[in-house]
Amino acid sequence: MRDTFSILFYLKNEDSAEKSIYCRISICGVKAPFYTKLKINPKYWDQETKRGKGRSKEIPRINLALSWKIHSK
Repeated sequence: MRDTFSILFYLKNEDSAEKSIYCRISICGVKAPFYTKLKINPKYWDQETKRGKGRSKEIPRINLALSWKIHSK
């Protein structure tokens, strides 16, 4: 059996201007989603890189927090 590990960030589909950023960790097919306690306007979310984009002053803070969550788990 081959071990697999992946981390995915995605926006929760909500009826608000800012969407919640969720993370899903998968290990050997077992998925564990959790809320990152971060929110972002969807127009500043890059779906390919799963990171914030643009020149908003919040984007560097959000991207740093997402990177920290990857390295601290």
